[in-house]
Amino acid sequence: IILVCIPENQSMQTAYRCLFILAIISCSCLGNVNAQVIPKTLYHDGSREQREVQGLIDHSIGIAERMLEKQGAYTPYAAALTVSDSNVIIEGYSDTKEKTLIRALADLKAMLKAGADKGMYKAVVVFFDVTVTDPETNLPTDAIAAYTEQMNTNGCYTFYFPYKKTELKGFV
Repeated sequence: IILVCIPENQSMQTAYRCLFILAIISCSCLGNVNAQVIPKTLYHDGSREQREVQGLIDHSIGIAERMLEKQGAYTPYAAALTVSDSNVIIEGYSDTKEKTLIRALADLKAMLKAGADKGMYKAVVVFFDVTVTDPETNLPTDAIAAYTEQMNTNGCYTFYFPYKKTELKGFV
């Protein structure tokens, strides 16, 4: 049993976030979990992993940028680095009005997992639009999120690329 105390000046949204995180942690504890301490980051400068993930992001982030310029938004999509070192783009779904972001991301991750289980991919990245808090200004900002995973490693990262929309459906 875990007791969570939320100070009175915190919003209900913060309370719900805490409860959601606790639910995930609780569910994780119910299954067999093999934890391993990773002594350093997976993507240290100059590593093969860092080069592969950076190349995959550089190659595929342009789709989100072009969509932001054209229509001011984009639907989640993924990119994968195959074992033969080619990049492939994976569209998550076509019925955009019927799916939530969480469902779209789950579908993309399921497609990527199926390919990874077959030994097709070395690295994957899922792109989606988010609002994050700028650490310098503490103000909300839109960002392209890039969730990355490297096969045969015990970790993943999410990188954020902040942007601002302009009046003419463009962005900076």
